[in-house]
Amino acid sequence: MQDDPSLEKLVKVAVQLDSEEEDYMKLVRSVAPDIYKPDGDVISEAVLLTCVGTDTRINPISGSRTRGELQIFLVGDPGTSKTTYGKWAVKVIPRSFYNSGDKTSGVTLIGGVKPSHKESKTGKLETGHYGLGTLIVIDEVEKMKPDEVKRLSEPLQDDQSLSIGRQGYSKRQDISCATIALANPVEEFTRWDITHDIFTNTRLPSWFLDRFDVIFILRDIQEDYTDLAKISFKANSMRSNIRAKEFQQLKDKSEFIMKRSRTTSGDIYSIGFMKHWIQYVRDNFHPNVWDNEEVLREIDKFYMKFRKYSIRTPKNQEEREAWTRDQVSKLSAGLNMKSLLSGDKIDQDPELQELRLKAMRDVKNEMLDRQRTQEGRTFTNELEKISWIRCTNSYCAGQGVIYDGDTPEVCPECIGLGGFRKAFTQNDFYSRCSNSRIPIGIKMFKELFKRAIMAGEIVLDKQGPPKLFQNTKSKIEVAFDKAKLDSTDDKFRFLADEANRETVEGISKRREILI
Repeated sequence: MQDDPSLEKLVKVAVQLDSEEEDYMKLVRSVAPDIYKPDGDVISEAVLLTCVGTDTRINPISGSRTRGELQIFLVGDPGTSKTTYGKWAVKVIPRSFYNSGDKTSGVTLIGGVKPSHKESKTGKLETGHYGLGTLIVIDEVEKMKPDEVKRLSEPLQDDQSLSIGRQGYSKRQDISCATIALANPVEEFTRWDITHDIFTNTRLPSWFLDRFDVIFILRDIQEDYTDLAKISFKANSMRSNIRAKEFQQLKDKSEFIMKRSRTTSGDIYSIGFMKHWIQYVRDNFHPNVWDNEEVLREIDKFYMKFRKYSIRTPKNQEEREAWTRDQVSKLSAGLNMKSLLSGDKIDQDPELQELRLKAMRDVKNEMLDRQRTQEGRTFTNELEKISWIRCTNSYCAGQGVIYDGDTPEVCPECIGLGGFRKAFTQNDFYSRCSNSRIPIGIKMFKELFKRAIMAGEIVLDKQGPPKLFQNTKSKIEVAFDKAKLDSTDDKFRFLADEANRETVEGISKRREILI
């Protein structure tokens, strides 16, 4: 975005004394406006303050430095717009860099020696993104290699610096750079597991998490009111967009963008306005909370309250297991529940009492949802097993294919399906479900069985036991109907021709789909 004199004037009056709170919240709402944010959202505010930052401070006696740039960490369920926050920040901050997961190396972020292709010349020492940028966004941190994560320890310290030593070269550089790190839970969990702490969910070292000023845990919780609000917000947002093809046809794209960037009316500011406003604040305002007694009192109050939570890392595996046995929501961020519940802290602090009661309800509901999912998976698997007989043709052996020399042909007995559906009784089915690896209780079994009947997955035969998929046509039967095939011979020839046109692996995959 090129500098715009009209915006440079507007940003100076963005916040007025008589409407300071209202004006400030409009700036907060303008952060990543494509994201639906509930009332009281603090993540957008944290991202905005990270973009603004403050001055690095130096002790005149010892010469030690204290960074003024913020470092925040957004972690949680996939699809919670963490990347959108990071990419918005990159757009509004000059000299900012976006890096993603396993594609990010320590050399890219920190720097190193670039070897020369000419034998007569030595390599060249090059600085990475932290030595060049004002803001670094690191996405999918959980996918970074452990050795690459270790290299971030120095630039994330309070006295931010870079030290590069390679092949006889040595360089040290003081830096001032904000960081927004983004991460999902490890692949083992896929979603955030509230019955485990942040160390188990991310597998990131404790020293890395300790480097951040703020950690936000974002969860995607199903809630009808919120979900409808998200859909409505997205629909309204998309209505104001134009098609990429229309944008490409514009004769003067830069003028179009600049015109849109001047927009200051409405509920949010444009990204062009926000870029100018953030730069204006960085250049002209130098906040110092240490001279503000009111702010210091709030910090003291928060710090003393936060210390009650006794947040730290477990010393060993035994302690970690004890941690995750009886949790509250704060445990997800590293709360030592054992020390929290010791003594009379709960009785003395009503807020901690409410925190524990609310969080235990959350844990209970989460575990019940997980149990229902596991039992539903057991029901489906056992339903498939009890209703299926493998083809008895020894040449087929359940593959649905026999060979005439090297040519695959459809098995004439199972007609390519590898087996046959069979009838079963409800008692036999319940016996299998109750004795499975994840057993189903009688109450849940009756509920799942009733749902399967209503969905047509199980059909009750008036003259005998229940039958599976009695009224549901398979894809192969739909193909027969389209081809208007009635006789068994015509169907067999149709399937045999299909088999000869495909590989054996293809037939096997098709059979699994047809089943």
